[in-house]
Amino acid sequence: RHFGTAAAAAARAKKWRQAFGILKDAGFRGLEVNVPLIGTAVSACKSPERWLRALYLTASARAVGLEADVILTGSAMNAVRSVQLWPRVVDMLMASHRQGQANALLVSTAMAAASQVRKVTPEDRSWQCSLALLPWAFSASV
Repeated sequence: RHFGTAAAAAARAKKWRQAFGILKDAGFRGLEVNVPLIGTAVSACKSPERWLRALYLTASARAVGLEADVILTGSAMNAVRSVQLWPRVVDMLMASHRQGQANALLVSTAMAAASQVRKVTPEDRSWQCSLALLPWAFSASV
């Protein structure tokens, strides 16, 4: 419990190294490294310089048999959103949907990612994607 509290404090302070260190220390001490603890470390990686670390942690959780929950997925989506890779964010939403975990928060994260494109060109499809996701935001199945 103390590791989770410490990791959350590090994440709020955007101290990703400390959050990773706490996660690593919990594992070394034989404590259960669970999805909420990993999600907290991922949420510390929302800056453009850290998005790959967020994806690495998310993939690592899956590799050891942990199933990403909505909070972990949302944190990872926000990290990817920070570098404006909206197609990747939408892919993450679709994967969550296939697992039955998509909700309005994840849909709105994907819509925000698609709508934050700085320069819209005729070839850009982000606005169409954002519009296509709109019904999902109001769907009872999400």
